[in-house]
Amino acid sequence: MTSGVPFYRKISGIHYAARIVIGCMLCWIVLQRLYEIDPIWAMISAVVVSEPEYQSALNTFKSRVLNTLIGCAVALLFLILFGPHVWSVMLAVATVVLICANFVRVPGSWKIAPITVLIIMTPGVLAHSTAGDIGLGLRRTGQVLFGGFVAVVIAYLASKFSSEK
Repeated sequence: MTSGVPFYRKISGIHYAARIVIGCMLCWIVLQRLYEIDPIWAMISAVVVSEPEYQSALNTFKSRVLNTLIGCAVALLFLILFGPHVWSVMLAVATVVLICANFVRVPGSWKIAPITVLIIMTPGVLAHSTAGDIGLGLRRTGQVLFGGFVAVVIAYLASKFSSEK
């Protein structure tokens, strides 16, 4: 008895899962093993950007880059201007949502900008300090961009191998 899922979909699901695992492993090896950096944000980004098709992955990556950079810029600006306070985090989140919803208008991916604000600003609020937050924010932003880049490269390579017959 079959499960009702066509064979070709099972195979493409396996390929997709393999690409995500390869992307996460590359992020782990490069960041953790070579630089001793926690790779979690890069691995999350590799999963988020991973798409079955190269063009979809590239579009997701471009959107993620734009929204990540906007979120990072707003978070750092609010940290510098207002410091690490719950109210400044909420004000930064509201600001970045307004910017992305009204001016950037990339459907579905605008949520990355407020997530970036939270990733960057929350540690300072919890530690009651901005010491290190700017550097931490820039490192996390770099990790997110690196993970997305890894996913796009893997999607590109997979598209080249699958088109060769």
